[in-house]
Amino acid sequence: MNALRRVWDHFEESFIAFLLAAMTLVTFVYVILNNLYTLFYDLGDRFEGSADFWFAIGDFIIGLAQSMTWSTALTKALFAWLIFFGLAYGVRTAGHIGVDALVKLAPRHVQRIIGIIAGLICLGYAGLLSVASFEWIHTLFNANIGAEDLGHIGIKQWHIGLIVPFGFRRGSSDAPPPDLKRERDELLHSISKGARITEEFTREHERMEARLRELETENASLRAKVETDSAVRELLEKIQLLETEKRELLSRFHAAEAASTEVSARVEEIEAEFANLANLFVASNQLHASLSPRGVMRRIKEVLAQLVGAERYCLYLSSADKSELVPVAFEGVAGEHIAPVSIERSAFGEVFRSGAAAVNEDRDPSRGDFDAPAAVIPLSVDEQRVGVIAIFSTLSQKQRFDTIDFELFKLLGQQAASALVSASLFAAADRKLPGLESYIDLSV
Repeated sequence: MNALRRVWDHFEESFIAFLLAAMTLVTFVYVILNNLYTLFYDLGDRFEGSADFWFAIGDFIIGLAQSMTWSTALTKALFAWLIFFGLAYGVRTAGHIGVDALVKLAPRHVQRIIGIIAGLICLGYAGLLSVASFEWIHTLFNANIGAEDLGHIGIKQWHIGLIVPFGFRRGSSDAPPPDLKRERDELLHSISKGARITEEFTREHERMEARLRELETENASLRAKVETDSAVRELLEKIQLLETEKRELLSRFHAAEAASTEVSARVEEIEAEFANLANLFVASNQLHASLSPRGVMRRIKEVLAQLVGAERYCLYLSSADKSELVPVAFEGVAGEHIAPVSIERSAFGEVFRSGAAAVNEDRDPSRGDFDAPAAVIPLSVDEQRVGVIAIFSTLSQKQRFDTIDFELFKLLGQQAASALVSASLFAAADRKLPGLESYIDLSV
């Protein structure tokens, strides 16, 4: 039995270390992937001769990062198991913090009684939660609902929640401390003495209640006598005046508090506007930060993925005869949908012809699809439309478009095509800047 207990002790410590290591590893890998791909994109911009190689590595890493949508859910599940498994381990090893400053003020025998009562309360609480959590897990088991972002790999909600009854069952079923039997015997020996003390306290309480009633009677008679005194009447008038001043001050305080709340709300609005302006500045700077077509297209995809929160999207450019919209860049779109679209007989073509963005504000954008996209944005260069961006769906946590999203749509419609066309012309000119003669007749 002792050997089995030692094996279990080592298993608990090893399993807790495993949970902590797994949490740290998953979070570390996710953060590294979300920051490493920019290094390879920058290398591709710097070394044009091997740009395809560096861009391929960057695309592979960003693909891995976008596919790890399950990392947050897995980390939370591991953290829940760590909490409840550690709870049981802490109870067994007496590792929880105990505050006994008030308890130590009591006599030794009272400290024992308080300790036993506290232990029984903790055991009862753990037992109740064990039963309740077992019923909860039984309900989840019958429902067979998949865990959020983990259901596609077969993990159910009851798999994650199973640690709750296990943790509280372990916390309530561990063996008591070695000296618990001795303290129980001492408690039984002190019961008779405790009964006598309780009886004395009861008699003292009754005596104090009788004395309190006497004092209340004396106080009432004295108050009746004092109320007739003129000095007391003046004092009462002063008290009434002070009460009036207090109400006036409270009224002023509430008015000042309301004004402060209004100012705080305005400050929050201004901070939100500053944040939106910062996002627009970053997006505009990103679009014009590169003069290579691949670099511009990559930055358009970064704005769509990181600032707008798009999960599936496609960028179409019009053909030379303005009859079709041809896909040139996409993310998360099935292969059968990667095909030219007629301008005359499609919803994308209607947006292209009208020049007005189509945003479905009545539907959750994360549930959009190819037939009912969340948003379609026309792309224009100097009031001449050259294509559209179709956002089929957003990430699951983005369930509606905010004001900043519409500003980003307007920014993409006005500047994305200009940046792409400028980069294409620069690449067609063998990456040579125009000479001075190109700027001579530009004065207005």
